[in-house]
Amino acid sequence: MSDICSCGGAGGIISALYNLSQDRLVVCKAFLALTNLIGICDPAILRESRGPKSVLCAMEAHPSDLSIQIRGATSLWNIASSHQSLQKEIVQSGGINTISEAMGTFIASKQMQEKGIISLWTLASSPSLEPAVTACAIESITDAVSAHLTCAQICQHGMGALSMLASSKAVVKDTAIVIDLIMSCMWMHSYSASIQQGALAALSKISIDQPTNRILEITPEDLDVVTSAMRTHLRVKDVQENAIILIRSFTYCPKNIRVLGQNVFLVGLIKSAMSNFRGSLRVNAQDLLRLLASDNQ
Repeated sequence: MSDICSCGGAGGIISALYNLSQDRLVVCKAFLALTNLIGICDPAILRESRGPKSVLCAMEAHPSDLSIQIRGATSLWNIASSHQSLQKEIVQSGGINTISEAMGTFIASKQMQEKGIISLWTLASSPSLEPAVTACAIESITDAVSAHLTCAQICQHGMGALSMLASSKAVVKDTAIVIDLIMSCMWMHSYSASIQQGALAALSKISIDQPTNRILEITPEDLDVVTSAMRTHLRVKDVQENAIILIRSFTYCPKNIRVLGQNVFLVGLIKSAMSNFRGSLRVNAQDLLRLLASDNQ
């Protein structure tokens, strides 16, 4: 066992994975071994032995094998987590597309969607992600959440990933569909603070078109979703902070200020957040209250 768990053993497993990628049994055993080895292996071994490329070759050789796709996505996640340079290598080798294709092929599999989302989320921290690649990942994630909207775990991972990937509405192919999905996820899982936190952060990014600085025009129903999250999670700082940041961004559109002013709960919720928490949250909340007060005058 000690020989197998050595760094040399990891290199040998990856070499076998690359050279025998057509052999399903070898691939399955290699992925299982990698899951146990990657965390204790020097990232340099993974780079020198072409670890990311070997995993991707094995996944591409068995596109219709669900088990291999799940194990492959898990291996890519583990590799990406070990060092940022390996994240870049996975992306440059086509990892985003390979994971996305597996998620699309096995859309009914919760496990495939979960592992796929986590892998894409981990890769999101790589600076090599270009908008076109990011858009591909966003589409796969939104498809996964849409297919499994009642699954809290998939929604939690999905909202967290979107909060990082959706840098602005400019990289989202269909903003309206994604926003509707996020709102639906918030209603469906209103009890989950982590889902609300991720969803609010994602909305903050998607609602702003950075190249034009245009802000999403909201409806009273949209605002009801946000205030519902604030009411349900009064003592959760991240939810309150993300909600106030989102609402503050809405004020950059004059039409939105009128919608904000018509909500009977908003001012009270902002004041409640100010009384419960300090720091930047209180500063943003005070600024927001001044804007709402000046509009009412």
